[in-house]
Amino acid sequence: MKIVKKLSFSLIEVGLALFLGAVMIGLLLSTFTYSTKIKKQIEQTSVKVLQRKYTQERLTQIFSASSTDFKCSKDKLTFVFDQGPDLQKAFSGKVKASLFLDNHQLKLAIQSIEDENLARIDTLLEHISSLEWAFLPQPEAEGFGKETSKTSWDDKSPPLAIRLTLNLEDGLSVPFAFFTAKPIFEMSK
Repeated sequence: MKIVKKLSFSLIEVGLALFLGAVMIGLLLSTFTYSTKIKKQIEQTSVKVLQRKYTQERLTQIFSASSTDFKCSKDKLTFVFDQGPDLQKAFSGKVKASLFLDNHQLKLAIQSIEDENLARIDTLLEHISSLEWAFLPQPEAEGFGKETSKTSWDDKSPPLAIRLTLNLEDGLSVPFAFFTAKPIFEMSK
């Protein structure tokens, strides 16, 4: 008589295999969900960094080509700067500009000097709750080295530097600093 062995699984073995399979699928899904969440956070952060970089570069370009005509109020800075070449001929060369906060956005309004009816507004940065200005005046020979700054500007000579602090809606403060002119004084001998 021959004994035939039947190859089959018991109910406990099948249950254990299903349980281990469910645990493995759960781990894979949670890892996938976590990596997707991290990837989304990285993309959002890189967008913010690129926006701040664009704002820094644009403001540096503007303030390095600005003239002496700065007018400042609490939330608006008005000045003239050399835009350089532009796709629209009316906005090439010297233009009037205003930097201001509108609906939690830092905006730059550019107005043609030739035709005051031509203007355009660019949004530089969003999600801003407030902004603060500080102007570093030209040093004077007798006061050279003293740290002084003003929160408004209406002098005839250009400020040596401008500091703009943007207070973001998420509680962060983003400082920007720009040199607008070279010092214009002579040291006494």
